[in-house]
Amino acid sequence: MLDLYNSSGTRIAWDNDWKDSQEVAIEASGFSPSDSREAAIMSVLASGANTAIVRGRDDTSGVALVEVYNLH
Repeated sequence: MLDLYNSSGTRIAWDNDWKDSQEVAIEASGFSPSDSREAAIMSVLASGANTAIVRGRDDTSGVALVEVYNLH
């Protein structure tokens, strides 16, 4: 599970399985995850602090890598 928060602490996006939400846009970016069960978000972010929080399904723990790309 991937949650994205703005500088005010408001959740602005979330995802669990990227093909369930933004499949077309993410595939068009050329940065789609190889596994459809991975989380991915495509979003235009306001300048300032933004926070990504990654957690396992049912709040389990594990290892994660968060990558941010400027597509403009």
